[in-house]
Amino acid sequence: MTILTAKNTPRVTYTATSGQTAFTIPFEFFSTDDIKVYNGTTLLTYNASPSTATQYSITGTASSSDSAYEFGAGGTITLGSTGASADDIITIIRDISIERTSDFPTTGSFDISSLNTDLDKIYAKLADIDQQSDRSVKLLDTDSISATVTLPAKASRASKVLTFDSNGNAVTSIASVDVTTIAGISSDVTTVSGIASNVTSVATNISNINTVAGAISNINTVAGLSSEISSVAGISSLITSDFVSDLNTLATTDIVNDLNLLATSDFVSDLNSLATTDFVSDLNALEAIKANVTTVASNISDVNNFASIYRIGSSDPTTSLDGGDLFYNSTDNQLKFYNGSSWASITAGIADLVEDTTPQLGGNLDAQSNNITNLGTVNTHTIPSGTGTFALTSDITFTSSSTDTLSNKTISTSNNTISGLVVETASTGSAEIPVGTTAQRDGSPATGMFRFNSTTTSFEGYNGSAWGSVGGGATGGGGDEVFVETDVTVSTSYTLSSNKNALTIGPITISSGVTVTVPTGQRWLVL
Repeated sequence: MTILTAKNTPRVTYTATSGQTAFTIPFEFFSTDDIKVYNGTTLLTYNASPSTATQYSITGTASSSDSAYEFGAGGTITLGSTGASADDIITIIRDISIERTSDFPTTGSFDISSLNTDLDKIYAKLADIDQQSDRSVKLLDTDSISATVTLPAKASRASKVLTFDSNGNAVTSIASVDVTTIAGISSDVTTVSGIASNVTSVATNISNINTVAGAISNINTVAGLSSEISSVAGISSLITSDFVSDLNTLATTDIVNDLNLLATSDFVSDLNSLATTDFVSDLNALEAIKANVTTVASNISDVNNFASIYRIGSSDPTTSLDGGDLFYNSTDNQLKFYNGSSWASITAGIADLVEDTTPQLGGNLDAQSNNITNLGTVNTHTIPSGTGTFALTSDITFTSSSTDTLSNKTISTSNNTISGLVVETASTGSAEIPVGTTAQRDGSPATGMFRFNSTTTSFEGYNGSAWGSVGGGATGGGGDEVFVETDVTVSTSYTLSSNKNALTIGPITISSGVTVTVPTGQRWLVL
């Protein structure tokens, strides 16, 4: 078998479609052990009969130059089960083991086929190594041969970041923990980068900043004399020789230096900040509550006294205890008072009406058209008319001792039971019973249940084992009672009642899977 360049690129990658199972191997290989298949980064397993998507089988394609060789022209891998998911990355590579398990015979005929196979494997393995080399970190052909990219020893490179020095040599001098630290403050680094010009300005004017900081007390003093300075400006006509002398004093080097400091851009900026609307607003707010501030200052002893009486902490105080002291224990969330010998919890009053076990009303309770639920027992009371709803959560039973009556009122029995009563349309009208189809019968009926079946248009009752028609007799047009009608199909299994015979008008059909049981000694007659 020849090894052609077009068939000797030992790596191929596919982007799978949903449910795709078959993927082509476009290169030559020698055995199933030479093939590795990955789904993403997961190495899949070879199995001649794959049962899951993590297993694959291989079907080889013979080479035209060596038809006896199964994998000479590549082949196909087939995933098991439902195959790959959409957009899975399936990678197929050839990785031939470097070994030679047998020698050519030293005597006798020479096996040319075996020689060709060994040579083919050598060229194929060289292609494997070339493919791996192309995917490795390596120097360009144009790089200086003096550059070193050999990794430092394990002990030297442990927990380090791989970088390259000015000569292009691989080095590991930066600790990985430092990189992690910088990554953790990346937003701070970005912020500093965004104000780089401001940082530069501060560094350039650091001496002025230090000067202002050193003279801040003088600056504060001048600021406190602003009204006096304004007064001097208002009496310029009164400037005398003495005043000029005083000005000369102000012109001394120290004073001039101080004034120069006050004139710096940083100080002026600070004064401008003090003159902002927000700051002035804060000063005005203080002005508005100065009476309160004065009151607190005048009563500071009472404030301090309250601070000693009421305390907050995680454990009860053991010192400075006086009767009547208050303490909030944040551990058990209890407000306590000191009774002169120990701390006692303060019990809160009722927080809800439900906590009052014996409530009484001094007048009518107006529910404002809302429901009153979970009412419990109502004794000898009148429920007046209204638009709300009187909800009952349990059955109502009228006994022989009941003295109250319900008259001219409608009681809805939907989803509720009224024991011992039959609902009627009028005193001379009809009793109301449940109406429904055969499919709407009770799932778990009890003996004696009675209803009207709208499917069969007849009354029926449950005898403890089955539903059966009640009454009805013959029917006919107008008031005739001539015809007795029965079903023609038995759709539900049935057993004749004990010691009873049965009569049916035929023909009759028994549905598939349905049985009619006639006990011994009894008869079922079909006419």
